Amino acid sequence: MMLKLPRILVVCLLFLINLLNYMDRLTIAGILSELQLSPSEGGFGITDNEAGILSSIFVSTYMVLSPVFGFLGDRVPRKIILAVGVLVWAVSTMLCSFASSYSELLVFRSMVGFGEASYATIAPTLIADFYPVEQRATALAFYFTATPLGSALGYLVAGEMAYLFNWRWAFRVTPPLAILFTVILFFFAEEPPRGATEVVPLSMNDEAEDDSVDGDKLNLRDFLTDLRLIWAIRSFAYSTFAFTAITFVSGAISGWGPTFLQRMHCTDAADAGRCKSEINYKFGIIGSITGVAGTLIGAVLSQRYARSSNSNSDPVICGVGLLAAAPFIYLAVFLPPISMLYTWISIFLGEVRRSRTNFLR
Repeated sequence: MMLKLPRILVVCLLFLINLLNYMDRLTIAGILSELQLSPSEGGFGITDNEAGILSSIFVSTYMVLSPVFGFLGDRVPRKIILAVGVLVWAVSTMLCSFASSYSELLVFRSMVGFGEASYATIAPTLIADFYPVEQRATALAFYFTATPLGSALGYLVAGEMAYLFNWRWAFRVTPPLAILFTVILFFFAEEPPRGATEVVPLSMNDEAEDDSVDGDKLNLRDFLTDLRLIWAIRSFAYSTFAFTAITFVSGAISGWGPTFLQRMHCTDAADAGRCKSEINYKFGIIGSITGVAGTLIGAVLSQRYARSSNSNSDPVICGVGLLAAAPFIYLAVFLPPISMLYTWISIFLGEVRRSRTNFLR
C-alpha cells in the first residue's frame, strides 16, 4: 500500500512550492540592473521599456490562462494540472538561464506564466477541500505567508547569485526544488473530493439533483457560463477590481523598487556590485518581515471581528490597511534623495499595512 501524506504535510509541500513560485516571480527584479548591462558586460542591454515588457508578458500570460485553469480545475484531476503546470514552469525558468537574446528570454518568461497560472489557481482549492471553514483561514494564512517570504527570497537569492556568479544562475535555483516537491506531492498526496468540507445551504443548491456537495459530480457548464455566474457575485467583482489596483501598486514597487534605489545610490562603479546586492538584501528582509507580519495581523483581526458577527470585517480591515499604507508608499518614492533611513522606514510601514490584504487571497 502506497504511503499517503497527512494533510498538514501536503499543505507544507504546497507552501514550499508557492515559496519557489514567488521567488521566481521576483527574480527579474533582483537582476534587472545586470540584464540592462551591455552585451560586452554580460547583459542584453535592455531598456526600461523592454524590462517592463518582460514583466508584462509574464503577467499577461498568467492573467489570460488563470481562468482557463480554474475551469479545468472543476473538471479534471487537480494533481495532474498542478504537476504539468509546475513542470512547464520549472523547465521554462531553467531555459531563461540559457537565453542568448532578449527575444528568447521574453518567450521563455511567457511560458513561466503558463506554468505558474496553473499552480496558483489550483493549490488554494486543495487546501480549502482539506480543511473545514473554521480551520481554513489558518491553513490558507500559512500557505499565503509564502507570498512575502518567497518574494523576499527572490530578491536575496537572485541578487546573491548575480553577485557571486552571474545573472543566469538566478534562474537555476528554483526549478530542481520545484520538481522535487511536486513529484512527492503527485505520488504521495491524496486529492480530496471537490467541496468535501463545504456546507451548502439548501437554498443555494436548488438546481442540483440532490443535496450532496460531491465536487466530482458537478454539472458540466461551458466556460462562458462559468464566467457569467462568477461575475454575477458582486463581492467577487469588487474584490477583483480592488486587488487589481493593489497589484498595480505593489507590482511597481516590487518590480522597480530595487532598481530605483540602486540608480539613486549605487553610482560608484568600483562598489556597484556590493551596493546593489545590499539593496536587494534590505528590500528582501523588509519584504519578508512586513509580509508575514501583515498577513498574520490581517488573519487575526479577521477572526476576531468575525466572531462579533460583523460580515463587513474583512473589507474594512483591508480598506483601513490600504488607506494607512498610502502615505508611506508615497513618501518612499520621494525620500531616497534625502535620506535612505527614512526611505526604508517608509517602505516598512507602508508594506506592513498593505500586507494585511494577503490573508484574503
